[in-house]
Amino acid sequence: MQLKDASHTVRAYRFGVFEVELSSKELRKQGLRLRVQGQPIQILIALLESPGEVVTREALRQRLWPNGTYVEFDQNLNTAVNRLREALSDDADAPRFIETLSRRGYRFLAPVEVLNAATATPAAASDAALAVPAPISAPGGSLGLRQWLVGVAGMLLIASGVYFTWPRIAAQRGPAREHVRLVVLPFETLTGSADEEYLSDGLTEEMIAHLSTLAPKRLEVIARTSAMHYKGTRKTVKEIGEELDVDYVLESSVRRSGKRLRITAQLIHARSEGHVWVGNYEAEFRNILDVHREVALALGEEIQLRLASGQKESAAGGQVLNPEAHEYYLKGRYHWNQRTVPEFLAAIKDFQQAIAIAADYAQAYSGVADSYALLASFKGAPYHEAYPKAGQMASKAIELNEGLAEAHTSLGFVKAYYDWKFAEAEKEFRRALELNPNYATGHHWYGMFLSQIGRHAQALAQLDTAARLDPLSIAITMDRALAYRDAGHAERAIEIYTKAQGLDPDRFVLTGRLPEFYADQRRFAEAEAENEKLKKLSGTTVGIEEYLGYQYAKAGQPEKARQQLQIIQREDGRNGRRLPCPVSIYAALGEKEKALACLEAGYKAHADWMVTLNSSPVYDGLRSDARFQDLLRRLNFPQ
Repeated sequence: MQLKDASHTVRAYRFGVFEVELSSKELRKQGLRLRVQGQPIQILIALLESPGEVVTREALRQRLWPNGTYVEFDQNLNTAVNRLREALSDDADAPRFIETLSRRGYRFLAPVEVLNAATATPAAASDAALAVPAPISAPGGSLGLRQWLVGVAGMLLIASGVYFTWPRIAAQRGPAREHVRLVVLPFETLTGSADEEYLSDGLTEEMIAHLSTLAPKRLEVIARTSAMHYKGTRKTVKEIGEELDVDYVLESSVRRSGKRLRITAQLIHARSEGHVWVGNYEAEFRNILDVHREVALALGEEIQLRLASGQKESAAGGQVLNPEAHEYYLKGRYHWNQRTVPEFLAAIKDFQQAIAIAADYAQAYSGVADSYALLASFKGAPYHEAYPKAGQMASKAIELNEGLAEAHTSLGFVKAYYDWKFAEAEKEFRRALELNPNYATGHHWYGMFLSQIGRHAQALAQLDTAARLDPLSIAITMDRALAYRDAGHAERAIEIYTKAQGLDPDRFVLTGRLPEFYADQRRFAEAEAENEKLKKLSGTTVGIEEYLGYQYAKAGQPEKARQQLQIIQREDGRNGRRLPCPVSIYAALGEKEKALACLEAGYKAHADWMVTLNSSPVYDGLRSDARFQDLLRRLNFPQ
């Protein structure tokens, strides 16, 4: 079909809660401008011009890339449509707005209202949508809890949509957007004791968790992993704001003297570095246990937000009143966040101590579940031991507090990667994100699950959201790159992975996969250059022999690949590091029988990496074999 051009008679299109301004090519949701532009917005306008009709791919090509000026048209068009669907919260499998017609094009499904000059919503009406509260300063002395909460309430008025005026800051805010973005910087410990680090880190995590569930549709809170990158930083608030693309920064400090705590907090506008609110609070450690929960609930009441019942339960329920148990919980989370096998074991010990003191402490059970799940994933314990324990602990946490997003995420992880019950896994992941849409790990693990069962467009949308909430997370960036590779976007995967490598170049394991990506593209010189950088940086290749062997096999160097196999077999004999064998090398060498034997052993062991069989290109050479297809059926992958 030939696309229409109604720009000379139509000012805007409206559908549902969305509106598209044609003059500025802006998409707004309930009056708030969304960050969608370029090709996605042009595609949306083309669909809105012909609602209910098929807009062919060729018609879109002529509109977006006239005169043949386009590169990788299919990939670019699919990426643009995926971004558009993400902005509209649309689902390709059950679309409300954009329907895909395979190999033909797209159709807009929802009713569309055409707005002329008289009926279109003025653009200026939403520019003040996320206005800023007037500054609230506190005296230097201590405040009572009620006063402190009232002061803190100014912090989240930002997210309420209530219109206040603060010209000095508002003038520097820049374009309005759907969410206000906030980062909670790590609490600074003023006692100078390294033993108190768990306390400051734990308080940081709790504040992030509570604020994340307060107003998830209006407020995005940067996840802990990215926030912790700024622990002890000398960077300015403005620099942090630019790096994380946030509107506000919450800085806090904690001083502990015996059983008493003093917390000082200040909310700062990132761009102007102007102080919005400053407050102090003093209490016994026993009393501080509920401070963050009370802050979150007080803020919700102050701005008259309606939290869903599950979100209220998550914010209010399951909080242990025993300060000793809570202290063990903070220590456990501190260890868990270090992401090493010894630290996972230390975390389990601390969480179990918390449970021994307070048997109804839901968060502590969830902590044990998280620890066992990653302990198995990091090969720190046999799959058949760690995963069932993780599932039991997650189920117990949900029994005590059904509104705990972390526990649902852990249970989904177990059902996906050990039980291979994919429908049940997805149910748990979805429930977790209903409870806390700001939970970056929930988006991360759900995204990887979707990628591995072959629902690539949805997977990339989830992982892009995870990266937005936790932009400096190495794990999220690495897995996001893998998902883009498995979806057929190899160059994008390399771009993302290179960025991840720059986040923390000292962790040499990051570069272990980049050469693999280059090898998949037959860019062997670049793969070898990355390998040399890896060897120089780490001084060893221990732990990445399988990656190296795969690359050598792909590069047509079978002898070098077999040398890596010998190293693996020797190391496995010492410590049983891998289970059951390096299937990727055998697959790349074309040694099908050995590769299939590896996979069968992995199936019997319930190895978590078996879920990669459905989508990873590593196994492409095995897919035509009937035994491989039978294995996919036994793994219960959806057809």
